[in-house]
This record gives sequence, C-alpha cells and structure tokens, in this order.
Amino acid sequence: MHVHTAKEEVEIQKVKGVYDGEGNLNKKINVLKSFDTGVVVLKAKRSLCVEKFSDYPKLGHFTIRD
Repeated sequence: MHVHTAKEEVEIQKVKGVYDGEGNLNKKINVLKSFDTGVVVLKAKRSLCVEKFSDYPKLGHFTIRD
C-alpha cells in the first residue's frame, strides 16, 4: 500500500463489492480487476494513519500494488 510517502505491507482480507459504471455497489462480484473501484477490508502489519477522503479528498487516496 502506498499512502503519502509511506509504503506499508497490507493484506486484502475481503472484497465486499465492486462499483459499476453507474456508481452502484455490486456485492455479488468479489474480484477487483485493474482500475476497478470497490470496497475492501485491509489488514496492515503495522498501524497506519490515513485521512478520511470525505474530510480531506487530496489526502484520502492510496494505491495498492502487487
């Protein structure tokens, strides 16, 4: 997980759903592909400090890479 200037190891515990092109959450699909947007549960090895997107949109982004 890349957040701000930090790189932390995380594990995806569960995929709760994937958003379709209209902004609806499809809970039947449990796989994320490249450039998909969805809701997942992450587990980090250490504690992380990440801003809420609703409070600070520019600081509330992160990237998951394989």
